[in-house]
Amino acid sequence: MENIPLEFNLSHSGDYAICAISDDEVGCDIEKIKDVNLKIAKRFFSEEEYNNVLKDNKLFFRYWTLKESYLKAKGIGIKGLDNAKIDIESLTLINDDKYHLYELNIIDGYNIALCLSNNENYEYKIITSVIIYSINTLESKLYFNYTSENKTGK
Repeated sequence: MENIPLEFNLSHSGDYAICAISDDEVGCDIEKIKDVNLKIAKRFFSEEEYNNVLKDNKLFFRYWTLKESYLKAKGIGIKGLDNAKIDIESLTLINDDKYHLYELNIIDGYNIALCLSNNENYEYKIITSVIIYSINTLESKLYFNYTSENKTGK
């Protein structure tokens, strides 16, 4: 099993940092929940997403972390934020079924999102781990460990 690819992604906000590690495309984001900036929502969210945020401000950070984790997994950065459209109820991307979205509700006052590639032609098992670090205490903990079996044998 030589040359197994290793992908990782980092994010930090407030008192925490997150590291997601996988053998396929992976993106993660963590955001400390604070006051919502509706100008950012208006600029980067679809009309439907923006209207949802107007009804419930808590959705802002859900949308933001999910979108950012997706863009980081794709490797395109924040420039594509307004093109990443999400169905918040089903945690699915509109017009891109190559990726799966997850929300990790593990730290009060923070939104954490993870995006994994849905690569059907992978050669190895997909193994993904997420480690959360407390910047204040320098403690770390494994919070998410996902393994799926080889589907194609290629």
